[in-house]
Formats: sequence, C-alpha cells, structure tokens
Amino acid sequence: MRSTIINFLVALTASAGAHGQRTPEGKPDFSGLYDIASLTPLLRPTQFGTRLEMTDAEAEALARKVTATVAADNRTSNPDRKAPTAGGDVSSYNQLWFDRGIQAAKIGGKWRASIITDPPDGRLPELTQQGKAIAARNVLHGLNSGAAFWLAENMKPGPFDDPELRPLTERCLGTIAEGNYGTSAGPPMLPTAYNNLKQIVQTKNRILILN
Repeated sequence: MRSTIINFLVALTASAGAHGQRTPEGKPDFSGLYDIASLTPLLRPTQFGTRLEMTDAEAEALARKVTATVAADNRTSNPDRKAPTAGGDVSSYNQLWFDRGIQAAKIGGKWRASIITDPPDGRLPELTQQGKAIAARNVLHGLNSGAAFWLAENMKPGPFDDPELRPLTERCLGTIAEGNYGTSAGPPMLPTAYNNLKQIVQTKNRILILN
C-alpha cells in the first residue's frame, strides 16, 4: 500500500505542476508550491466495490454534496441559542479552517474513487495480531476513549504535562500506523481537512518535500 499512496501523490504532483519545466541538468523540475487537497477519500466507499474509478456524474455529485455541506455550515449562527447539553456534541472548528478541496482527484482522465488501490476493494486490510494488540492496549489505557487514564495510574509526568509527551494525534502528527487516516503530516502525506500545501525544493541530487 505504501507504493500505491506514493504513486497517487506523485500523480497529483505531476498533474498539478511541472508543465515541462527542466532543471539545468535536464531533469524534470518539480520545484514549487502544491495543494494536494482532494475529495477522493483514502478508503473507497463500499458502494464502489472493486471499481477504481467514479463516473463524471458520481464525481459531480460528490462535489455538490461537499459544497452544500460547506454552505450549510457557513450559515450565520443564532447568537441567542442556548448552551449545548452537558456531554453534548459541540462539533469541531468552523468551516473557516477547513480546506478539503472542491473535487476528486483525476488521474489519466479518470476520477479516482479512493487513494488506496490495493487491495482491489480500496480498503485497509484487517489488522495483524500485533496491530490488534496495540489497538486493545490503547482502548485499555483510554487513548481512544477520552478517559484520563494517567490520573488513575498516578502517571508522572502525564501525557499532557509536556508538549513532547502529548499524543501524536493531539499534535497533528498521527500516522496510519496508529490508525489515524486523516493526517497530512505523514508518513504518508495524505489529502485531509487542511494543511494540504506542500513545497518541493529540488537540487541537483536531492528532492525535499516541506509539509
């Protein structure tokens, strides 16, 4: 899957930018700023099955749905609304901070239904036994439940007592290895809700991607 995602991002980069430019050495020059925002999800929606691509109509429907959601979320809030109920969902940032893009990714003239292309269903395979053990440990320690496990265990320092000890997801550094599928920090660097700008700096012998 790693090579699949790399190939996908390379295709996005190539379609976004170089326009035949060459370095002094005659190599393709990818230097520049790129926006990898895309409505194409990492995991393929199950209704597509093993179909890698969307039709024009399906891609347009996806774009319209996202546009409608953004418009609804951008409506003026009622200043006289009551406070949410205790324990209620107060949601996340408002739409000002999100930049998911306006359309799916198009590769070879076709709209992609998912970033993952292998397995054929575009879904992540089942966790290994080791992965399941890690997930169970995280649940036990409250890492995915919001429970303040470090207080019950009298852990000193706790994970929120130092910036370097805060959970990686809390620091927007989550990775697929941790089960976080919405990170642009990587590896791998994926389209996500925001932070989709990348700068490529290319020298004679090196290529650097700045997140």
